[in-house]
Amino acid sequence: MRAGYSAAAPPFPSLFAATLFTVAGVNVSLADLGTLAIALALVLGTQWYLNKTVTGRAMQAVAQNTESATVLGIDVPRMIFYTFAINAVLACAAALLVTPTYLAKFDMGESLGTKAFFAAIIGGFNNSRGALLGGVIVGVAENLAGAYISAAYKDAVALVIFMAVIFFKPQGLLGKKVERKV
Repeated sequence: MRAGYSAAAPPFPSLFAATLFTVAGVNVSLADLGTLAIALALVLGTQWYLNKTVTGRAMQAVAQNTESATVLGIDVPRMIFYTFAINAVLACAAALLVTPTYLAKFDMGESLGTKAFFAAIIGGFNNSRGALLGGVIVGVAENLAGAYISAAYKDAVALVIFMAVIFFKPQGLLGKKVERKV
């Protein structure tokens, strides 16, 4: 894209109006509230789908043990396709919500993907609620570091928290130790 179009990041229109609210002395934009609401709805909807539907449980069975899922009659390639399709929809929704803030760049997902990986490990890689907790911890810590320490060190906060958690609790904050026999 850079060679054929431009290296400058083009603006991307927001899904929400540019309205500011003041809540307890803090300025909050409608875009922030809307992004939070849609992200929360997507997370809750995905959790409901995985835990309450037959297809969602089949997808989890395939993720845990492919051979056993096949023996039970689950169509493994179909469940893998559904997993990739759901991930594509969620990635598209995330891009639509984040791009107005971070601008449309060819490499915009690189730093966000790294932070998401750190958040998942911090919270507990085998625990979706832990990954959400890790994301909140990383986001709050980065913004506090940017406000009170220096904006130059903001991106290093996720790495520092990641290293501290791995050092003291390798399974993550909400993760559980899993022992496997080989």
